[in-house]
Amino acid sequence: MNTLFYSAPGFKNQQRGIVLAVCLVLLLVMTLLGVMSVGTATSEQKVANNYLFRNSSFQAAESAIENVINTPSVLGAAIAGPVSTNLATLGGYGVTSNSVTQFVAAGPPVGGPDGHAYSFDSFAAIHFTITGTGVVGGVANSQAVTSQGVFIIAPAVH
Repeated sequence: MNTLFYSAPGFKNQQRGIVLAVCLVLLLVMTLLGVMSVGTATSEQKVANNYLFRNSSFQAAESAIENVINTPSVLGAAIAGPVSTNLATLGGYGVTSNSVTQFVAAGPPVGGPDGHAYSFDSFAAIHFTITGTGVVGGVANSQAVTSQGVFIIAPAVH
């Protein structure tokens, strides 16, 4: 049995391993791209987590304010002096909130829906300021503080 070998003239034994060198360079480039994309993904995850913690603390502060607005007894007690309230952990993730309610002033209500001044002798407008603080504990250590003014129309005391 005869075996035939084909070879191009002038190429016999001239291979120098250039394919190996090119493959190693391409492998190095792909490894660098992979490492950079992992680093980018990690930093993007940190940014997303920080946004989540900041938003959670802001929502907790707003919840503290809404809790006071929906609890008239706290507003009534604030006329005598500042009242602090604390909410329990919200959602079980170390999110807490508290509020401080302060009486600002009382006076006759003025104004109306059409912009004219009206006098309501039998009513008083009572102004409060509620400051809510929300905290996300743990490694997040995020805090947000919001403040809101509230007017209540109540019967005037003569």
